[in-house]
Amino acid sequence: MKCKLLKIIQVLGLLCLCNATVFAGTIMFENANQHYRSKQYNEAANLYLQIINDGYGSNSVYYNAGNTFYKLGKMGYAVWCYTKALQYDANNKATLQNLNSAKNHLATNSNDSEFWIFKKIYELCNFFSLNKWATYTWAIFMLVLLLYVLKYYQFQNIILLALRKISVFTFILFFTCMLTNYFFNKFNKLAIIVENGIAYKNPTDKLGIANVKIKEGLQVIIKDSGKIDQNYTRKVKLPNGTICWVKANCIREL
Repeated sequence: MKCKLLKIIQVLGLLCLCNATVFAGTIMFENANQHYRSKQYNEAANLYLQIINDGYGSNSVYYNAGNTFYKLGKMGYAVWCYTKALQYDANNKATLQNLNSAKNHLATNSNDSEFWIFKKIYELCNFFSLNKWATYTWAIFMLVLLLYVLKYYQFQNIILLALRKISVFTFILFFTCMLTNYFFNKFNKLAIIVENGIAYKNPTDKLGIANVKIKEGLQVIIKDSGKIDQNYTRKVKLPNGTICWVKANCIREL
């Protein structure tokens, strides 16, 4: 009896702790918004980043953070925040407009390389989240199944035939996109350069003899295991295909 009571108390304590943490995140978000309205952009940006680092990122948090960094002129961070916000709401017009505005401000152009195709595939397979792709694929599969049941019971006409062919094609398309979304994000990780800096072609090159300049707002592919090495750098692939190492604090993962 005492053991059960102790477990109940532990569960209740855990629930209270979770609720308190969420409440604290909400208060911090409101404080950040207040700083933004008061044009205290540095304070607002720090609070938004703290919320994100604590694991409470959302469309609203990233969108507001993007606006704050835009006001501060930190376009790399702004691009990263708007791009993250689109992962929660891919068709949000305000976010898309602000993202394009930040990119135009930077005049970042990566369409002249192999990365352009990679980016388009990424945009396509991430048009919906994996859960949404799975949900829609399952719904279309059930429709296909229903149409074939109707066919079995001799319910045949031109409209049902056309609908069956369209639904089968749509199912194949959505199933392919779902698998692409899963494997693409499993084996490829994108990041945004949030600060201007130097990309080293050799991570041990202390003098920076073999290096290239990188600009904020640039989208790169992370090629390492996710751990920061002893030189505090990350291995990435630039849009032109160059493999190099950048300082870990210069990039933010998507």
